[in-house]
Amino acid sequence: MAVWVIGGVAGSGKTTLGKRLAERLGCSFLDADDFHPPANLRKMASGQPLEESDREAWLEALSNAVQALGNADAVVAFPALKRAHRERFRKAAPAARFLWLRADLSLVQRRLAQRGGFFPYELAASQFAACEADPAAEVLDAGLPLEELVEKAWNWSHPDSSE
Repeated sequence: MAVWVIGGVAGSGKTTLGKRLAERLGCSFLDADDFHPPANLRKMASGQPLEESDREAWLEALSNAVQALGNADAVVAFPALKRAHRERFRKAAPAARFLWLRADLSLVQRRLAQRGGFFPYELAASQFAACEADPAAEVLDAGLPLEELVEKAWNWSHPDSSE
């Protein structure tokens, strides 16, 4: 089982890149946002950042979904902002590899404002404040064109590939 995690703050492009990479790899795609309980979605939509206690059920549901994959490969869009969240994820998928989409606040706020959804752009700063760097993660600039990001992510996912 290979699990490639696309991490980053809200609006960095995790889902867009993750879907494209999973398509190219021919494997499953999971979006961590799909595992938030309704109470979390309502809280964020009302402009309130989540507390750690709010994330417990979400992290549990995501871990269960990853374990349910069995030996299937997958790409997962997962913020992975905190070291504890990554450690918990690695218990479900010990061989998981993390790619981090680095973005600045203005890019993220612009993207969030354009897309709408349950996560308002006003909460973007809370994501940056909660972020704990992962020195083991591959880092890509979220501002690169999508096709370039897909190519770089492909090369990262296949380090021995000549493609």
